[in-house]
Amino acid sequence: MATSSKFLDWFSEAKSRTTLRRMETDDNFHLIRDNYLFKQFSPDAVAFVLSHLIERRYNNNDLIFKEENPSICFFILKQGKAEIFVTPSPGVKIVYETVDPGQLFGEVSVLSSSSRTASVRALENDTVMLLMSTFDLEELCRVYPIDGLKLLRAIAGRISDYLATTTRKLRAAQAELHEIKQKLDSHDG
Repeated sequence: MATSSKFLDWFSEAKSRTTLRRMETDDNFHLIRDNYLFKQFSPDAVAFVLSHLIERRYNNNDLIFKEENPSICFFILKQGKAEIFVTPSPGVKIVYETVDPGQLFGEVSVLSSSSRTASVRALENDTVMLLMSTFDLEELCRVYPIDGLKLLRAIAGRISDYLATTTRKLRAAQAELHEIKQKLDSHDG
């Protein structure tokens, strides 16, 4: 009995090594493997992700998605640049972030099944995105629950980082407004 258990462990490990070697020839492998979301994934889960990615190309100024659109996939920028922005009123555009190759976006609204909170536009010709649908993400979590948990923890960490950064910016803006108010009060008095 112990021998068959050792054999199964060896076989499983050998299968994972073979899967890993085969994946390393995929040009998206390192992009996925180096991404914070998939860094801790098992080789089989990485293979699943690689097999479910869809590649899309955009030209400069192409809208990738618009604020308030339904969230049906998340994106990993493979090549080019993109910007994440909002338009709070006509003619006003606030850029939140410029996205570089290897970065991903749209994952939070996909997991929360909410509408997009910002718009994204390509900044260069031949901008290449890798997309993974909500359905494939849910299947990944069903088939590889340990990796699904790692994914959720990684996204929760990212949300926590966003929240901390936003809180710091809000506090700095409040302090600046307080300082401006004091200057105005002293000027009026």
